[in-house]
Amino acid sequence: MVLLASPSKTIRNRWQRALTGFCPTHEVAEQFGLRQALTQYKPAVLLLDSDLIQHRGTRQLATLLQANPHTRIIFFTDHFNDTEAIAVLKGGARGYCVKKISGTSLKKAVQAVKKGEFWIGRRLIPLLIESLRGTGPGRNEMSMRCNKPANSAVPLTVLSPRELDVASMIGTGEQNKIISSHLSISEKTVKAHLTNIFKKLGFSSRTQLALFVRQNHSISNSSTRVQSRSLLHANQ
Repeated sequence: MVLLASPSKTIRNRWQRALTGFCPTHEVAEQFGLRQALTQYKPAVLLLDSDLIQHRGTRQLATLLQANPHTRIIFFTDHFNDTEAIAVLKGGARGYCVKKISGTSLKKAVQAVKKGEFWIGRRLIPLLIESLRGTGPGRNEMSMRCNKPANSAVPLTVLSPRELDVASMIGTGEQNKIISSHLSISEKTVKAHLTNIFKKLGFSSRTQLALFVRQNHSISNSSTRVQSRSLLHANQ
């Protein structure tokens, strides 16, 4: 079940229309009823309008997660804000979206976080990675949630040299089109490599892989080799 939490009836109706026939929902329009709904209905996903918690961000997220630690939160805001995004993700949210998200994207976001993945813009991945390399509240917890493979005993040697190249570029936040160009392979081949990498390492999302790469120097250092080969290819 998905809990729709917003003081705006317009937004709740938009979410409701998008999710009709996709999953059961329940609506909450006021903050005081939110914790009770989390405890009573135990939703798999909470769509949380920032206006409902009066932009109190991470402090309120912690309180909500205490009410039901198993609920995965997608945080909705009026406009993208990198600082806010990193803060709410570190605070426990699984997704960060604008309120004007399309119905199709909303269903994809709900489906992704239900499976344990994160739903964020690709441009946020490098920022999130850099924030986790520093120190501060939530860093260790976030690293564990994002970065640990399903089977942490799997050695990196299971990846082929080309898969290591692809993984290293994912770690820098590159998109498939850029990876394709740098490695002189098709985007279809890039996707095939990613599928194999996810399967071998036990990941289910690009974000998990990116964070894992940045904390494993044997993969990260591969990016230097990739860049060197790309320059050599360009000069030939």
